[in-house]
Formats: sequence, C-alpha cells, structure tokens
Amino acid sequence: MRSTLDEYRTANPIALTEKMQAEILERGYDTPRFGVYDKDRGNKFLSEVGLVENIDDDKILITFNFPKPIAEWWWKGEGDWGDQGVDIGGAAVEWGVLYREILPVIWEQKDKLEYSDDAKIYLDRINGVGAHDPHKFYYIWEVGKKE
Repeated sequence: MRSTLDEYRTANPIALTEKMQAEILERGYDTPRFGVYDKDRGNKFLSEVGLVENIDDDKILITFNFPKPIAEWWWKGEGDWGDQGVDIGGAAVEWGVLYREILPVIWEQKDKLEYSDDAKIYLDRINGVGAHDPHKFYYIWEVGKKE
C-alpha cells in the first residue's frame, strides 16, 4: 500500500501532501485489517453483522477490511460508480482510485491461495456483492481444508 500511496502522491501532490501521507502511515491507515475467528467467535461475529450463516466445527472465519480511509471513502474519485460514485475533481484524496488499484491484488492473492496446484485450503465468500460494513469488514470468508 505504501508504494501505491507514493505513486498517488507523485501524481497528485496537492491532494495528498507529504505531511498527509506521513500522518496516514503513522496512524496505520495504510494497513488492511484482518480478523480470524474460530467457530464460536465467527458465528457470533456473523450474527452481530446480520448474516445468517454458521461456521462448521472444522472451519474458521476470516474477515478483511481495507485501510480505514479506503474502507470509508472508496466511492471518492474518478470512474463510473453509478449513483454511489462522486467525482471530487482532485481537490481531495481520491480514495476510489486507490481502491481500484488494490482490489485486483486481493483477488489475485486469494486465487493463488485457493487454486494453486499445492493449495490446501479453500475460501468461501460469505457476504454478498455490495454487502460491506466499512467499520467491520469488506470481505468475509469461511476457510476450510481441501479434501
């Protein structure tokens, strides 16, 4: 994420100043957030976020969330986001630009974990498309051992 911020700051020095980037790094806003839950804690988490699912005994639950600014402001910036997108004209950090750069990396790494020849686990996405809580999760996966 740090290199993505560096590239963005180089291209948009007014929107993302060196001081702002230093503050982002200091606060850990460049780091994604993960949660790993056993069956009981996973089921409790799912219930708390309103999802009716149950984790099996031999599985775990993993949550992923973008760094805080991206999780909350993914819709800010250029691009076609339908009714949700807002073009802010480069006057502020376009977190949506960073979101779109990072999103494919997540899926690429997830697929490597799951579909490589020596993969030993699978990841089953629980939350549906568009079902995110910027304070708690972006993706929720049930993780199990491949047979």
